[in-house]
This record gives sequence, structure tokens and C-alpha cells, in this order.
Amino acid sequence: MKITAIFGSPVCKGNTETMAEAFLAECAKAGAEINRWRLNELDYKGCSGCMACKTRLEECALRDGLTPLLKAVHGADVVLIATPVYFFDVTSQMKGFIDRCYSFLTPDWYKKKKMSRLAPGKELVFVVAQGGAERVFHDMLQRYGAIFATLGFKPLHLVRGGRLRGPADIAARPELLELAREKARLVLAGAPSADTIPVYDLD
Repeated sequence: MKITAIFGSPVCKGNTETMAEAFLAECAKAGAEINRWRLNELDYKGCSGCMACKTRLEECALRDGLTPLLKAVHGADVVLIATPVYFFDVTSQMKGFIDRCYSFLTPDWYKKKKMSRLAPGKELVFVVAQGGAERVFHDMLQRYGAIFATLGFKPLHLVRGGRLRGPADIAARPELLELAREKARLVLAGAPSADTIPVYDLD
């Protein structure tokens, strides 16, 4: 199993990364090949809206720090996306990456025939740490769940912790790390997940 892990937090070894690493450690024990990417360490731009990926290319026209990462997503069996909630949304680093994933969609994706250029069968794990309670930011999960589903990821696994306001908070929440490890065991076993990302009905 090949896993591409994408860290969107500018803070190293914070709450989000700690939960993500609990998931990845469980996968590593089973022999998974893991590639880690820290978006804050890459030099890249957001989507330029040039539409070249729909008119003359089958990939993003921009050539920068995200180019090899977008290629790595193509080759992965599982993509892990880890982000804290900053100002009611994913971090700006993560949003820039997600916008560039528009290049994965086919020119006629909105006609709902063949929507994604990614190979079918890829799974996505969305790791989220937020300062607010887990009952909030549900709309954020729905928005990004719709994007990930449109890109062809299935299932959409969710590992989320609320009331995590500082780097030390995760140490007092061992149940969140166990949740991440349990999610990893489900992914490795190809078993369904009870906790998945909600998705907007785009119709």
C-alpha cells in the first residue's frame, strides 16, 4: 500500500500532525510505503484559473513545488490530508493545494460521465484538529467532502478532534490517537468506516 500524507499545518508536531502520525505509524507496521509532504515547506502558487488542464493538458500547467506532489497523488493508494481549522476553514496552505487538484478533473467532469483523471479505488483520510467543539464546522467538512468525492476518492475516512487549542492538548486526549490507529486498521483491512466525511448533495 502506498500512502501520500499531506500536512497542511505551518506548525510541526502539533495536534493535527500527532493524530496523523498515529494513523501512519499503524500503517507502517503493516508495511505501507509512506511519503510525507509538508505544504509549508513547498514553494507553490494557488490555481491560476488558466484552464489549460481542461483545454490542452491533462495535468496542471503550473510547474512549482506542488508538481511532484500532484504526481504522487496519482500513484498513491491512500491519500491522507491533515489540517487544523484556521479561521473557520482549512489552512491557506491546504486550500492552495486543494484548488490545484482541480487539474485532476476531466474537461467534462460537470456532465458526470468520467469526472476524475485519478484511477478508481483510491481512499482518502481527512485528519482535522479544531479548537471548537466537534459539532461545529460541519459545513466545512461537507464542502471538502464534496470535492474529494468528485475527485473519485471512496471511502472518505474522517479522523477529527475538537477543543484542541494548543500543541499540548492532544496529550490529554489519548482516545483521539486510538481513533486514528483504529481508522488505520480499517483502511488496511479494507473494511468500511463508521465515521466518514459528510458530502453536500450537489444536485
